Amino acid sequence: MRPVTPQPGYASSDVTNLLATRQFVYADCFTITPKVGSPLRYTNAQQSVTVVPLGYITRETYTAGKVLIKGLRSRNSIGVEVDQQQVDLEYPNTLEYQAALTWAKALLVGRLDGAKIRRDRYFASDWGQPWLGGCPMFSGVVSTLSAVGRQSATVDVKSDLVFLDRQAPAYLWEPNCKNTWGDPACGVDQNVWAVTGTIGASPTRSVLPWSGSSTDYNLGKIHIENGDSVTRVRTVARATSSQIFLAYPLDFDPVAGMTFVAYPGCTRTTDATTGCPKYHSTDWQSKIKGFPFIPVAETAL
Repeated sequence: MRPVTPQPGYASSDVTNLLATRQFVYADCFTITPKVGSPLRYTNAQQSVTVVPLGYITRETYTAGKVLIKGLRSRNSIGVEVDQQQVDLEYPNTLEYQAALTWAKALLVGRLDGAKIRRDRYFASDWGQPWLGGCPMFSGVVSTLSAVGRQSATVDVKSDLVFLDRQAPAYLWEPNCKNTWGDPACGVDQNVWAVTGTIGASPTRSVLPWSGSSTDYNLGKIHIENGDSVTRVRTVARATSSQIFLAYPLDFDPVAGMTFVAYPGCTRTTDATTGCPKYHSTDWQSKIKGFPFIPVAETAL
């Protein structure tokens, strides 16, 4: 039996007595906590559920009828084997994850990569009656995307035991900064550096002619659409004064005049023109998480 935590104003005996009657209703509530942004809360119940989530002190509402989540089964086993499951997400094609960003786009651009997801179950005597308590059913992290469509997606989720599989410490001592450009630890607002470009003549899936290109976009990225409301994200392997070379080709044939959004890259070093000082004019020393004075690896003769 999983431990049941009573809601404020109720005791454990209230929940125990309710479950003993075998006449109750329950609601499965899902909390998705992305690496950037506020937690998202949804329920598969017939109506929205307002409770104090497990581990929280304030009331929150789990919204019904928007994002339906199927999966995250509860499993009891002996040992430390990582539990990996596939979870199906269903959402309206117009439902916004954020302003001007639908759920399909959010998944494709990686907004839920590494997000924590948990499933909790709450109990009440009947619909419309107070929720007396709840218990945890599953907790894990979003691993990979198996399929993404306009109204549904399938994602792989691994239990929290996956963190025990790490073969290296959480933080490495290395010359380059370990932050990713634009992540919360880096602190750079990517939108400030975003530039809208137009593809020039004779593009290919791997090379995009662009009059505004420069070496500033080395190791950067582009966001581009094919008119199907699906944003493709590609890393810029190399950029010249007139062309952008993609690290991974597009899945469609681009045409001249098509627009895209380009973001510059960062070498994650102390170089003033290509590294952290370029994006943090005053406090880059407090942002960079690299150790430039570590000797580089050398081959012994």
